[in-house]
Amino acid sequence: MEQEEVKEKQEKQTPDDAELCKSMYEKLVAMDERLKKIEEKLNKPLIG
Repeated sequence: MEQEEVKEKQEKQTPDDAELCKSMYEKLVAMDERLKKIEEKLNKPLIG
């Protein structure tokens, strides 16, 4: 019975881990987009 309980707990944790990974990935993508915008601004000549 104890093994079954442990298995159930692990199965319940899996969606949370997936959500955590997804949110971390989305944050990384958002950071990358912000960096690209900053780079675009820096690449433009300062004196137009």
